[in-house]
Amino acid sequence: MHDLSPGQLDAFLARFRHGEGGRLRGVEARTGRGGLAVLAFTLELLDAENGDEPATVRLELGGVAEMRLQVRPTEDPTELADGLTIGRFNDLYYVDLQPWTDKPSGVHDYRASSCYAAGFTLRWDLLDESEHP
Repeated sequence: MHDLSPGQLDAFLARFRHGEGGRLRGVEARTGRGGLAVLAFTLELLDAENGDEPATVRLELGGVAEMRLQVRPTEDPTELADGLTIGRFNDLYYVDLQPWTDKPSGVHDYRASSCYAAGFTLRWDLLDESEHP
């Protein structure tokens, strides 16, 4: 797993085309000490460093402070219809898989989403075929 620092977020999003054309392949939650220790999203994203071939990416938030996973009847929860956004506010990383703005200006923009999470750490990795959920 690779740590994502605030200074690497733009390059990460550019590499994976801001989630355009992406899909949610899985969600994993691990509890610990009275809360969520880890929330991981497994995503299929286009990889600009590999000719826009699909890549399976695991995004893992540690020390989860807040989250919402809600499926509305009009939404396909596996489709990243508007891509994804990642930002850092108030010492938390926010990952939004159903963004309603492509340039969030604060926490309120993430909290308006039906599928977002925030945590103190953010890590990522490319998975191979045997690691798909």
